[in-house]
Amino acid sequence: SDVCSSDLEKNYKQWNKELESHLYRTEKLVTWRCKELDACSEAGETEADFRIRVTQQAREQRDAEKDKVRAKFVKRLERAKASVRKAEQVAEEQKSQFWMRLVEIVWGVVQMFLGGSKRRSRGVSSSSVRQTMRERGEHSRAADRLEDKLFELEELEEKLETELEQIEIDFEP
Repeated sequence: SDVCSSDLEKNYKQWNKELESHLYRTEKLVTWRCKELDACSEAGETEADFRIRVTQQAREQRDAEKDKVRAKFVKRLERAKASVRKAEQVAEEQKSQFWMRLVEIVWGVVQMFLGGSKRRSRGVSSSSVRQTMRERGEHSRAADRLEDKLFELEELEEKLETELEQIEIDFEP
């Protein structure tokens, strides 16, 4: 019984080799491959089915890559937006202070022409004018800083969009 079993085992091995050899010579196995995703079709899978499967994998990987890029930019965008808000506040404060000083000067000039009391008739002091000009300069610098912050935010958003578009191109089926 052991002899028979061992002969049978040898026969199966031989038959297996012969079958493999026969299939190798007479049959053809078509496989599809996608290098970018390191994917191969399964035995019996049609090209259409393989393309559908690979397209789905590509979408999933593309979405994962986009999520990574967005996550990378989230903090930077938040900081840039916070900087813009702060610059807007400062610019608005400087603008308000400038206009208040300007109104004070105009009011002083009006009082001077209307012939107010002797104390008021001095009109507008040169220090008041200098202070108004200083406020104007501070307002101008604050507006410039706001413009710079807006430009930085815009550049950051464009960089994010460019990276997302590149991912879209890279994963085009």
